Amino acid sequence: MPIYQYLCEECSFESEYIRSVSKADDPAPCKSCEGSTNRVLTMFSFKSDTFTAPKLRSTNSQPMREKPKD
Repeated sequence: MPIYQYLCEECSFESEYIRSVSKADDPAPCKSCEGSTNRVLTMFSFKSDTFTAPKLRSTNSQPMREKPKD
């Protein structure tokens, strides 16, 4: 089962739960204050000897957005 990360609405405590995919979006009790939590979007990664990810190009040549003007 996957591990999901949740953020408490009341105390901002982050907690992780191992849950089935069907219960991923259901709220979970906060481990700190027993308050209501919402699932946080996190990155997914895995390691495999048979799969290689494409090489990412350097983004230093072009900024993704313009710098704010003072």
